[in-house]
Amino acid sequence: MTHLSVFSKIKAIAVLLLLGLTFGACTKHVTQVVDQNFSTVYKIQPTDWLVDSSQLNSYYVNMNVPEVDDAIFNRGGVVVYGGFVLDNSGNPTVWDALPEVVNGVPYNVYHTQGDVTIGIGDPTHGAAATKPTSNIFFKVVIMDASSLD
Repeated sequence: MTHLSVFSKIKAIAVLLLLGLTFGACTKHVTQVVDQNFSTVYKIQPTDWLVDSSQLNSYYVNMNVPEVDDAIFNRGGVVVYGGFVLDNSGNPTVWDALPEVVNGVPYNVYHTQGDVTIGIGDPTHGAAATKPTSNIFFKVVIMDASSLD
């Protein structure tokens, strides 16, 4: 064997060894945080609406949503959509994000831990609300999120 071919073999082995150490030592670490979104639909009947005694000419409905816990309240979010347009079977065909004015009636929403409340009426501007006479569907979307800190 010639001196040149031994040197070439040693050089090739050294390169392969270096490549093996370089790529073999790499470890890929993936940290995956999966934030969840959940939704449910509530069917609110005309008898479910209550007179808001603190605000003249207003009504409200309170929905117990225990999934709006401390984590959702402080870091996540709650979005509510109203299903005011129904098909022949009585199912929503369009979802309107609240707050929204539908047929001249303002709908608003707020949430606390464990509850989502929908109100109708605008007592600050003198608009009297009329209690709904048909079922209204509300889709509540709960979004879990991670803190930016």
